[in-house]
Parts: sequence; structure tokens; C-alpha cells
Amino acid sequence: MKKLDIKHSQFWMGDHANELSDKLDVFQLAAYRRAISNFVFILTGKNIPVRFADNKQSFTNQRTVFIGGDLSKGDFDVTVGLACHEAAHILFPKYFEMVKLIWSNLPNDIYLLGQNKLSKNAIAQFTKETYNWVEDRYIDDHIFRSAPGYRGYYIALYDRYFYLPKVSRLLKSKAFRRNDLISYRFRIINLMNPCSDLDALPCLRDIHVMLDLGNIQRLRKPEDRLLLAYDIVRLVLKSLMEIEQKCGDPQSSDTQKSDDAVGETDQLSDKIVGQETPDDIEDRLDGSSIPEKPEMVDDISEKQLEDGLKEFEHQREFLDGSAPRSVLDEETLDRLSKLEDAGVELVDVGGSAGVPKVECIVVRRLTWALISSADFPFAQHFGSTWATKRTRPVGPGSELLPYESAEIGVRQGTMLGQALGRKLQIRGESRTTQHTRLKDGRIDNRLLAEAGFGNVEIFYQNTVSQYKKAHVHLTVDASGSMENKWQKTMTLVVMLAKAVSMVPNLSITVSFRAGIPSSNDTSGTMRVYHVIAYDSRTDKFSKVSQLFPYLRPNGCTPEGLAFEVIVKDIPRSDDTLDCYFLNISDGEPFLPVFSSQYSGKVAQEHTRVQVEKIRAMKVEVLSYFVEDSLFIDSQRVMDNMAAFRAMYGRDAQLIDVESVMQIAKTMNGRFMRKADNES
Repeated sequence: MKKLDIKHSQFWMGDHANELSDKLDVFQLAAYRRAISNFVFILTGKNIPVRFADNKQSFTNQRTVFIGGDLSKGDFDVTVGLACHEAAHILFPKYFEMVKLIWSNLPNDIYLLGQNKLSKNAIAQFTKETYNWVEDRYIDDHIFRSAPGYRGYYIALYDRYFYLPKVSRLLKSKAFRRNDLISYRFRIINLMNPCSDLDALPCLRDIHVMLDLGNIQRLRKPEDRLLLAYDIVRLVLKSLMEIEQKCGDPQSSDTQKSDDAVGETDQLSDKIVGQETPDDIEDRLDGSSIPEKPEMVDDISEKQLEDGLKEFEHQREFLDGSAPRSVLDEETLDRLSKLEDAGVELVDVGGSAGVPKVECIVVRRLTWALISSADFPFAQHFGSTWATKRTRPVGPGSELLPYESAEIGVRQGTMLGQALGRKLQIRGESRTTQHTRLKDGRIDNRLLAEAGFGNVEIFYQNTVSQYKKAHVHLTVDASGSMENKWQKTMTLVVMLAKAVSMVPNLSITVSFRAGIPSSNDTSGTMRVYHVIAYDSRTDKFSKVSQLFPYLRPNGCTPEGLAFEVIVKDIPRSDDTLDCYFLNISDGEPFLPVFSSQYSGKVAQEHTRVQVEKIRAMKVEVLSYFVEDSLFIDSQRVMDNMAAFRAMYGRDAQLIDVESVMQIAKTMNGRFMRKADNES
């Protein structure tokens, strides 16, 4: 693998900067794209989309920033810098209007300077490139001054495109010293390079003075920057025409031949320059002819010349907004698209008090496209070649087969949930009781006449009896050991989801968690996978009916590592809201990590700390150890239950999977609590 370009990016990549493999997986690519998107938002204050490039995209899009698959090759700093540069262009949209103006309304005096020796297209193209360069200097200088935190990325970007040794070598050589447009292009583009020779071409030093790059912010209006570009073009064309006139003078033929020997280095004629015809002069001046082999100069090798020419071409592409990016293959782009739609994030959890740092894949929205992909661990086709190669997502009831236990559980849970939901309808009601003949409150008009007889108890007050709002975060251990308890567990989950969906002041979030293998690791290292499968505040219950039948358990038990993410999403209880953390699990934490593992006393204590954080938010914790009736009285289960109570508190319960409906009765009792408010 090439040397990683992460000098500045490692600040936000953390320890992962030292763990990069030759090929990033889709979760890492999605996470890094999201990070770059955040940078673009902070820099611009606008929600500018950041997308990976493909063969169908145009890099000159004025609404979207495109990044390349170069991230998988370690090109982080330059990719961030290029994304920020493109986003900054979107901040200055009038630039695009100015470019159109060049093509449609270029001042006639500039065309006349060509004296019919240069094509109008060549003059307009040179003007556009010059303006692009001036505009870039202004925009980049503006960002460099106003956002110092991004300077490192800009430095990396300029090192890649403008300060390469291959370009510096050309600047010091005899190349690009002939008086023609292509030489001026090269020399102007690289005026920032310390190796730039201001005496390489006539009027180059004057151009440098006109630009005054250290004071480029004086050109605050786009029109000012365009006018400066026009002045530079006028100066160059005047110089070119003076040389052309000398070329037509027989007395200057020896001088001309000497100049030709220096040679053009990009898109110039490779024929031996002797007595030039008018057509030859035009081709040479505008650089329109494309050589099979560049003309050599005697102070650099042919290989050095060719390498420099490639970098020069990359510079011109950069200025034109079409810098080449590594395009990801269609399969990877399709997988990334599914992850993006699901709001996938990659965050670090653990990393203190002896707990290893672990990557946690957080899925904010469960989608059908994600379930049908090979990257979703809670589906029967996880990791299958068939799912990976799919280019179009399938819909419920098509080629994917539901998981039998989940399908039965969803069907049963829906029916039970309808019955429970009807019982909970009373939660939406409120009862007002009027207390009259009081000494303060509102005047009771019916008692007003009694005031004349000295009765002062003519007031009333109302007491409103109603139910507080309630929210439940139901998190389910979806590790492989839940296999024989999955049907009953899904019945409970769906029943609660259905019942809550029928009551206006109740809401529920259902999440599943497990530990899954890391895509790029063969040492047994696992990641935490946490998916928010349903949120009644934003989702319709039909999502449960359509997607949950395909869910199946898989992987290890991450417990506290997953709770680190959950604790940030649970709302705090207050006077208007009761919050519950409902946990269903069947064992102790276990997750292989590198050469160690997340287990034992360390994992138990870490889980206990996360649960206490949830309790500190005034959230009621209800945790249930679900076990098969065949083993519920075994010593193993008793030992596990002792560890379970150490993690979740003395009120944690061990229940038979056949009696899992007891949890629904407990939650029903919590839901029927009232709050009395007086008004």
C-alpha cells in the first residue's frame, strides 16, 4: 500500500488511522464520507451533499461535492482539501455566471489583439483558465484566513497539485520558456511555486505584480477578479503578437530558431521548427496541436518531461473543476447507497477503565434495501454473494424468504398488540373535577348572589386528571444465543410496538444489538452492531409488519458497548414525560477484541456504569434475563443471573421464555400511571 496521506485527518480518525488496511470496507467509507460532509457543512454553513464519484457524475455540478474512492488508498488529507475547495466554490456562486460571460461576451478588444492569428476559441479558453486561477486564489485565500482549522487540508491539496517536485523541476528547466499560450498557462498556474522563474517569459514579472497574491482579498467582487483576468490576457496577447511579428521579419529568423530550440512541452507540434507558415504560427501560439511526443529540452530527461506534463494536465483539470477521482465500482456504490439511506454511522465505544476501544456500527433507520443487502447481520443472507451482487433492492414478499420464528412472532404479536392497545386507549382520556365553595379560585356565578349575605366561599377550582406521556426504549439482545427464544421475544416486541402505535401519548423505540465480525479483520475481532429498527415517533407500524419477519439473531453479546450509544438517544424523564429503558437479554457480555475480549468483571462493570448513566437521567430501567425452561434452574443460569443483577440492579428479573408475556403486564401497569395537574 502507498504511504498514507493522513497527517491531518488522523486527528478525527483517531486510532483507526494506524489500522487502515489496503481496502476500506463500506462501513468505513460511509463513515469517512459522513465526516467529510460534516467538514463541508461547518465550513460553508450549508447542507451541501457530499457523494462518491461514479462514471455518471459530473465534477462541475454546482450543488454537490464529489469525492473519490481514493479514501480506500489512504488519500484522506487531499480528499478533504479538495472537498472543501469545491464546497467553497459553491459559496461563491457568481463565479459560474462569470464563466458564462467569458464565452458569451468576451470584450472585443481582446479578440482583436489576436489579429486573426489566434482562434477565438483558443483566446476564450485561455481567458477562462486565467479567470479560474484568479478565482481559486481568492477563494482559497479567503478560506485559509477565515477557517484556520482547515489549513492543513489546503496545504496537502496544494502539495499534491502545485508543489510537486516534478513540477518544480520543469519550472527550473528550459521548458515552457517559448512565447506562446501554453507556456504562459504553465508559468501562470505555477506562480505560487517557489521555483517559479519570473524572467522565464516576457511580462511574467508584470503579471506577478498585477496579481499581488498577498493582497488578493482586495478583489472582493467577482467582477473585479474577472477584470483582472482580462488585463492579464491582454498583456499576454500583446506579448505574443510582438513575437509573431518578429517571426514574420526575415531579419529575426535566427532568433526565432533559437527560441524554437527551447521547445514547447505540452500539446505543441513535434515537427522540426524552421521557416514557419502562418498556420504553423497559429498552431504554436494557441497550443491546439497535440504531439505524439513532446519536444525535448537538453537539461531534463524524457521521463522527467513526461512526468511533469502529466502533473501539468492534472493542474489544468483541477482548475477546470474536473480533477480526476478514483471511481468506486458499481457494487460498492450500491452498498454505500443502502448504508447512506439507512443513516449508518461508525462510532468508537469503550476505550477506558480496561475496556478495549471498539467500532460500533449505528444504523439510524432500518430499510428494506439494507435488509436485502449482504451487509445486514440480522438477516439469513448476511455475507452472501447473492445479496452482495444485487443491483436493485427487492421488496417484501419477493425473493428474500422471511425467518420462520420472526414471521410467526410478528403475526402473533400484532394480534395481541391490538387487544392491549384497545385497553390502553383510556390513556388518551382526561377527567376534570370541579371543586366549588372555595375561598379562592375562579368565581362561581351560581354562588355570586350569596356574597350579599356574607358568604365568601363563592369560588371554584378544577382538577384535571390525565396520563403523562411515556416513551419506551426497548433494546433486544440479538446475539446467536437468542435463537431458541426468538419467536417469543419477537411476539413481545411486536405486541408492545402495536399497542403503543394505537395510543397518542405513548411512543416506543425498538433496537437490536449484537457483535459481528469486522469486515477487514481475520483475527476474530468484532464490531458492535446497533440498529434502530422502529421508532413510533417517526415510523408507521406497517414498517414492523413488513420488515421484522426477516430479522434473525446473529453474533455476540456487546451489552454495555451498545448502551454507550443508546444512552445518548434516550430522552430524560421530566414532569410531562416518563421514560423507560426495557432490556431483554440472555447472557453476560462477550465480544472478542484483538488479542483480548470484552467479557468478565470488566465488561460487567462497564455495563453497570452505562445503566447507571441511564438511571441518572430519571429513566426507569427494567431488565429481563430470558431463558429456556429446560435450563432456568441450572447452576450456569444461576451464575449468569448473579452477574445480570450486578449489571442491571437488584430488580432485574429472570423469566422463562414461555412466560415472556409477563413483561407486557409489567409495562401495562407502568403505562396506566396517572399524573394529576391542577388548572
